[in-house]
Amino acid sequence: MLLRHATYLQAVWLCLTIQSLAQLPQVGVLIDPELINQDIQLLREVLHESHPGYSAFCPESRLDSMFAEARVEEACSPRDLYITAARLIDEIGDGHTNLYFTEDVSDQLLNHKRFFPFTLLFAQGRAYVNHNFSEHEYLPRGSEIVSINGVPMEEIVDELTVFITCDGRPREAELRQLEGQFWWFYALRFGFRNTFSIAYREAMSDPAIPPKLLLASAIGYNDRFDLLQEVYGFGDEAAEPFEFTIDNDYGVLTIRQFHGISRMRYEAFLNRCFAELNTRRISSLIIDIRENGGGREGFENLLFSHLENDLSNKYRTVEMINVKSQYYAYMDHPIRNRFKDMLYRTFEFKTGEGTYCRKERFGRTLEPTNDVYRGDVYILISGEVFSSGADFASLAKSYGTRCTLIGGETLGGAVANNSGYFYRFILPNTGLVVEVPRVRFELDIDDQPVDHGVIPDVEIEVSQEDLVRGTDPLIGAAHQLIHARAAVARKE
Repeated sequence: MLLRHATYLQAVWLCLTIQSLAQLPQVGVLIDPELINQDIQLLREVLHESHPGYSAFCPESRLDSMFAEARVEEACSPRDLYITAARLIDEIGDGHTNLYFTEDVSDQLLNHKRFFPFTLLFAQGRAYVNHNFSEHEYLPRGSEIVSINGVPMEEIVDELTVFITCDGRPREAELRQLEGQFWWFYALRFGFRNTFSIAYREAMSDPAIPPKLLLASAIGYNDRFDLLQEVYGFGDEAAEPFEFTIDNDYGVLTIRQFHGISRMRYEAFLNRCFAELNTRRISSLIIDIRENGGGREGFENLLFSHLENDLSNKYRTVEMINVKSQYYAYMDHPIRNRFKDMLYRTFEFKTGEGTYCRKERFGRTLEPTNDVYRGDVYILISGEVFSSGADFASLAKSYGTRCTLIGGETLGGAVANNSGYFYRFILPNTGLVVEVPRVRFELDIDDQPVDHGVIPDVEIEVSQEDLVRGTDPLIGAAHQLIHARAAVARKE
């Protein structure tokens, strides 16, 4: 197989020069087709060797055919390979497999190119302006974008969603992710532009009315970042990962992420929250994890252990298909990865049937606490929920005895995800970077689809009207359920 028999001296040379190799190709520079094909073949081989979910959603024979068809006959640029590789990775259906440019190339693009001057929200098959950073102040939030440079939005969206890595095929969750990354993926797919011809309809206008046209100037990345910081206040003023309030007869617990805080502080925070809920006999709790993209394994368990549940076993399997690689020479930090792999196969994983199974590590974090909450729980989810955030949502849906999930399908899988430990490969001829997850975590769940995210019990989508008025329909739906159940309880 290609590149498997590199000599020791070749491997040392590659390790010493891989950073400079990654910096040589520029996005628009044409590269010899044979070199492009070598990178395509290397991509296929590293995924096949180390990715534990390589053929979970797409037969290996079809993937092999797609990689063969991706071979080129003419010179291409790294940007062309990025688009091709993104389509191939999209077929795997794994949200933790990432493809990106080296830091040098990304910085070059961000500092010297200009981008689409709006952020968007997708709802009911349409694209609406969320934030307007253009020179046209009369285009307010909620205005519909019908086309860009003559291409209908539905066609643009179909082209760009292949860049969104996700577990399985959660279409609505892909759109939630595209909202924040549209500006970047549009430029990669359709080219970098200084102006955009936009067909639009004013907010809340009749969709039968013909759209109007305007020409909007592109915006620099740094200006865009500064404007978003004004809107959201992220950066040094970022919101706390966790918040808790009690509003009369219900509590609101917001868990934005399962990282960014010590486990000791996180566990103490949860203990205080649920002790107060039980002491004050609060009958309803809203848990908002809409922004939760995951984090440290075990944090989701600690939260779930405070809820009434009938879980007996979390994982069906936790395994690697390999605990070493034949491609260390193409990795970022190859020596470090060799050492880690030695530790994994010595201490953490044991040989299974054709795979390597992980020894139990987090059982204690699922043990019921002294303050198990026995009230009604309403969990708000969205297409931003991923990885261990999706694991928590899935456990709540299948095993939470008093849990109701409200919102939209999660980006993370309902049954399995591939994450844990990663290899980071640099394709030597084009400088593209591919991050490959190595551990497959399969939950012990049979009542949810294997090729989708967690589906809410009550599906709610933000509408154009919500966007214009600034209302939160998920919180509204939770309030309605709380009040409805309270009314039934009073009658009883």
